[in-house]
Amino acid sequence: MFKKFVIIFGLTLTLCFLHLTPSIFAVEIPEEPPVVIRYARPLSMGGAFLCVTDDQNSFFYNPAGIMQRKDFLMTLVEMPLQITDDMTNFYNFFVDNKDDFENFTTLGETRKQELINKIIKSITKYRVHFTLGLPNANLIFKSNGRWNLAGGLFTIFDMRAKINSGVLVPTIDLWGSVDGAMFFTYARRWINIRDQSLSVGINAKFIVRSKFDEKRKSLLALDAIDFKPQFGMGIGFDLGCLAEITPKWRAGLMIRDLFDTKITYQEITSGGVPKPAGSSKIPRQVNLGIAYKPLSFVTLAADVEDITKKNAFTDEFFTHLHLGAEVGWKMMRIRGGFNQGYPTFGFGIYTPILLDIEYTYYSTELGKFAGQIPETNHMLALALRF
Repeated sequence: MFKKFVIIFGLTLTLCFLHLTPSIFAVEIPEEPPVVIRYARPLSMGGAFLCVTDDQNSFFYNPAGIMQRKDFLMTLVEMPLQITDDMTNFYNFFVDNKDDFENFTTLGETRKQELINKIIKSITKYRVHFTLGLPNANLIFKSNGRWNLAGGLFTIFDMRAKINSGVLVPTIDLWGSVDGAMFFTYARRWINIRDQSLSVGINAKFIVRSKFDEKRKSLLALDAIDFKPQFGMGIGFDLGCLAEITPKWRAGLMIRDLFDTKITYQEITSGGVPKPAGSSKIPRQVNLGIAYKPLSFVTLAADVEDITKKNAFTDEFFTHLHLGAEVGWKMMRIRGGFNQGYPTFGFGIYTPILLDIEYTYYSTELGKFAGQIPETNHMLALALRF
């Protein structure tokens, strides 16, 4: 059995390094972010979830996690809603000056300039970010100890905005995407020796992405903005491994977008500036994780994300590091951690009437180094699940 363990583990590592080595004949194409829905539970734990997941988060953190499923799980609908602190500030500013915005053309020159100066001094510093997932449904069967199956249908709307001072009138940049993905997951336990095991899982996913990018639009004419999204499709695969070293210790590996998922976009020709057809890729990402359960109701975890990226273990290390903890008591879960060096906090309430309520507060790094450009977020997630 030990020989079998070594063979499986060696083949997994070999596969990883073969696909981490870029081909000298590869053609450079634009890169895009992965299709990942980050729910409240892992975000509350600082994003350290690779070796913890046994629920719907397995599709995005480690497909081998469904082997930990001890009972049947069906999510009828789940809605994560996320906003940044800056979005709240932007909304409050807009409400406070709503009348001036609506009647800008009739304002006196002095009042117009005062409004523009207020915009330049305040909201040009904001980083507006809004995400909404709906509908999200999935099914994970109870593991029989040898293998398991799961499937899910997910949609996430992600929008960002940036206010610019402009020459005469402030302008706004709007960009983002709407992602839809269908996942099929299979996991198998290859090694099972007393308290030690090695499970391997794979995702097959069909992706539909609609992205938009509108730059330098007048902030005083938001209603006139004509969004022209570009649609693309692709098929990708993820590979995950989960090793139970002892009843308290787990280690894992996740290769997201194993073969560099290619997204092929359609041409846009109706109105405005045409956007030609083209393709881009979601680059491969390799993540490592470890989890420890000192008590049955306490979980500690640590992940290092995108370990093959240049400088991942040098001056950019803290932007790749995720630390988290979870404490459970009856229907309540309290969580905390550090995401890219920033503290996180959250809780979950799991009612007997199938309604799950989760909240998380966390920050993420938009810059190259930890502490450079923090973005503070709040997420509330509601789910009907049994």
